[in-house]
Amino acid sequence: MGEAVTSPGRTRRRILAIALACALLLAAGIVAAVLAIPGTSPDPAGKVLLSGQLASTLTDPASRGVNSAAFGPGGTLAVDDYNGHAYLWDTATRTITATFTDPGVPDVFGGVHAVVASAAGGTTVAIGDVNGSTYLWDTTTGKITATLTDPSVGGIPPLGNMINSVAFGPGGTLAVGTISGNTYLWDTATGKLTATLTDPARHTVVDSVAFGPGGTLAVGDCCGRTYLWDTATRTVIATLKDPASRGVASVAFGPGGTLAVGDGNGRTYLWDTATRTITATLKDPASQGVNSVAFGPRGILAIGDFNGHTYLWRITSLTLA
Repeated sequence: MGEAVTSPGRTRRRILAIALACALLLAAGIVAAVLAIPGTSPDPAGKVLLSGQLASTLTDPASRGVNSAAFGPGGTLAVDDYNGHAYLWDTATRTITATFTDPGVPDVFGGVHAVVASAAGGTTVAIGDVNGSTYLWDTTTGKITATLTDPSVGGIPPLGNMINSVAFGPGGTLAVGTISGNTYLWDTATGKLTATLTDPARHTVVDSVAFGPGGTLAVGDCCGRTYLWDTATRTVIATLKDPASRGVASVAFGPGGTLAVGDGNGRTYLWDTATRTITATLKDPASQGVNSVAFGPRGILAIGDFNGHTYLWRITSLTLA
């Protein structure tokens, strides 16, 4: 989403300006076709180790920008836009099966900024908006079952308590990343806040959160850092730094604990979270910033852009050393 910020000792005006820049840099695009392994070249047969092929394009009904996308049960894809709507797509038939409209009042930045479908077998979609509210929707009834309100007071003017990212974790835990730099862990069964994880860089913006194996939580911020949190002990176990020192717009866990990290420089890095090393880099041919990445079933990687398109890429190989 945003440019990297350098020092937590900046003036308040500088902090607010950076926060605004992080939010506005949601305009992003992915039209990449080839994943290149850093430091390596194609083998003698002309093959690359990782490659992607465009499988289909899903167009936003309102022709508004896509902010985030997340896979749910059975290949369902949840996609939100800047018009205050979230759509459930059946990726097999390429049709919309449900539409959820944010009940809050949209502002200049749009209504919905984060969406995630529940884990396999679940019927809940979590939708976070610009007003600091996260709504839990029942996909079978189309009704809101709970509203989780950002506990911070006031937020950052003029952006308020914007929710940038949501992610379901083990045992019904919901992680909510905010523009205030905090990530809140909610118990969705009780609607209670169980923990607050504060970005170690301070005075920054949490742009994306994603759960991985063993309850590990990846939190990407606009300073170009992705922190791996142990949610049981509430401690940071690793820090992954963006090679270009650009803000992290989106994070997503894939097969084998692989972590995809998309930045504002038009790069998506695949990290081996066990060795803390980059195993592959996806370069955007148009040098556009990355907006949203999500791994799905059968080797699909979904990427949403600011033009209202969601591209489904079929990853032909994802065997990481």
